[in-house]
Amino acid sequence: MSRKRKIIWAIVGVLAVGALVFWIHVTRLSGIYLAEGGLGCIAIKRGPLGWKIEKEYITKGLEHRISSAGPPIRLEARLAPGSGRPQGYEPAWNRVLLLERSPLRRGDWDVIAYSNEWGMAKAPSQSATSSSAAISAHCRLTRRVPYLHRLNDRRVVDYFQLQNSDQNPAAAYAMAKTLLTSHSGDLHVRALYLSAAAHCDDTSEVARRVTEWKSDFEKRDDPFLNRTFGMTETWLRSRRLSAAGRNAYDFCNQVLGRKSDLPTHSRRLSEIFEYDTYLDPHPPDVYDGIPNFLEVQVVTKVSRVVATFWMIEGKREESLQLLAASYRLGQVSVEGRTLIQALIGVAVEAIASAGLELYALNCCESDAEFQQLWTTLDRLNKTRRPFRWLELAAINDPLVAYLPDRSKRIPFGDAETYGNIADSRFELVRMATAAKYRLVSQGGFPKSNDQFGPFLPQGPPRDPFSDGPMRLLSTSDSLICYSIGPDKNDNNATITYDPTNGTISVGDIWTRVPRQRRYPFPREGVRAANEEDFWRQFPNGLPTDLYATQRGRSLSTTTSLQGDLCVYSFGPDVDEFKRLPERYVVRLSTDLAETSGAKRSYIPGFGPVRNMYGQPLRVLPHALQVPYDPTNGAVSEGDIFMRVPKP
Repeated sequence: MSRKRKIIWAIVGVLAVGALVFWIHVTRLSGIYLAEGGLGCIAIKRGPLGWKIEKEYITKGLEHRISSAGPPIRLEARLAPGSGRPQGYEPAWNRVLLLERSPLRRGDWDVIAYSNEWGMAKAPSQSATSSSAAISAHCRLTRRVPYLHRLNDRRVVDYFQLQNSDQNPAAAYAMAKTLLTSHSGDLHVRALYLSAAAHCDDTSEVARRVTEWKSDFEKRDDPFLNRTFGMTETWLRSRRLSAAGRNAYDFCNQVLGRKSDLPTHSRRLSEIFEYDTYLDPHPPDVYDGIPNFLEVQVVTKVSRVVATFWMIEGKREESLQLLAASYRLGQVSVEGRTLIQALIGVAVEAIASAGLELYALNCCESDAEFQQLWTTLDRLNKTRRPFRWLELAAINDPLVAYLPDRSKRIPFGDAETYGNIADSRFELVRMATAAKYRLVSQGGFPKSNDQFGPFLPQGPPRDPFSDGPMRLLSTSDSLICYSIGPDKNDNNATITYDPTNGTISVGDIWTRVPRQRRYPFPREGVRAANEEDFWRQFPNGLPTDLYATQRGRSLSTTTSLQGDLCVYSFGPDVDEFKRLPERYVVRLSTDLAETSGAKRSYIPGFGPVRNMYGQPLRVLPHALQVPYDPTNGAVSEGDIFMRVPKP
């Protein structure tokens, strides 16, 4: 045989062996798999050039594909059309799992490396040329994590078709029963069965099976299976709480959003203290959270505006109850089962804490009022729970628990900081209340940490950003209480922490406790003959309008068409500069002396209004819209206002 023929036959042999190895490799991957701990499935078919995903029911809103030149297998996911992708973004591969065959479970595949690239406008490289290159391009997990579980039973695909596409939970439940009969010892099938029973609200069957199978799931070192079983237990608890009338989820569903108007919101929100916790009653594979995350924040801000109005009207007890209920709303949200929901809860806690601080420094004058406030703060303090951000992140994606340096590699890695910020603001309310009470009862501020009794006999609360307590500084007319903030550097409260500069940015979180009330809300409520009379009673202006476009602008006053003096907020539609020509009439300063509206050239709490040449301008009073009504939508037209009675 000639040399040339030998070379040709050698090349053919190598190609044949390569083709055989590739065919075996492809064959080993082909099949039907349960994924995500039994909550999803993927059917992989052998194609002429590799693999083809025949059917997939894994994570809703994502499309999957497999691309790899060899081990490890690369499983990619991208946003599916119409799944809420930001406008202008191209379809992008968002999540990549690198898989290898499991050495312990025949036919199964484990995740060895991972990347999560949400928000990418361009797809990353489509494949890696070698195993080492593929792994180095992603984050290697600290251990192998089981992911794909082979179960070549076509009824698995039929089950997910009935559950997801056909939306026929009864038929899916029947199919799950047949699968359990055929594969009774398979934990993935058991997880699938529990989900099917939950979809049909069969609480008695779920309770029986949870008790029967609990030890088997606990013995299995599989984070996805453990998550599925844990979520099933949570679902079962939520159904029991709902049956007993103790699930805060049901209360939020009834009171928040479009189901009740603003007076009902304000009147009923304090009922939230009658509920144990907030647990989503949806099945394990359905993530819902509070009926609408946006509505929760809107309701809290609106409640804070209403509570401020009640302070002006002299309704102190009602105001305190509303603010405390708002903080409790944040607490029950933090206790939910998703990280997004918990982060919304943290934001709500911070908003409510600012309202409680306003109350503590401006509405408490007597011993009885301070005692009532402290009883309320103590009650809220006892119901606080640690912010389980890593646990909640792992519920959303169990792989994050096996990422090195998790806080920098997962979405919302700053969640712990957000939680500490909210805790700092609440602790400052407690510290400021104790300091103000000492001023009122003993005539002076605390000068050291051991002088915060009787409310804080052990001294200021612990600073979430340090190993020590909150800090204090004395000035001639006030006491400053502060936390060193997320940067963990003590700036002596000379720099104010602002999250818009970055979650971990320079500055301290602080509050000033003045000797004299900044907002002297009268106990019997404000009465005024006109705007001038009203503002004489509030020389420092009013508290901030949370819905003003101009940051820091205070609540405002105007006169209604009926001649009533009103204090108002622009409301959730944030329309301070909407329809500008109708609300502002510009005249030169020479005209001001001749107009009755000359005094309106200064907006209390906002400052003088001037044109580009520095000349003062006359501003027409704001024309009140219809009252804000959440039954029209959380963010809808309307102002929030109160009428000021005449003397």
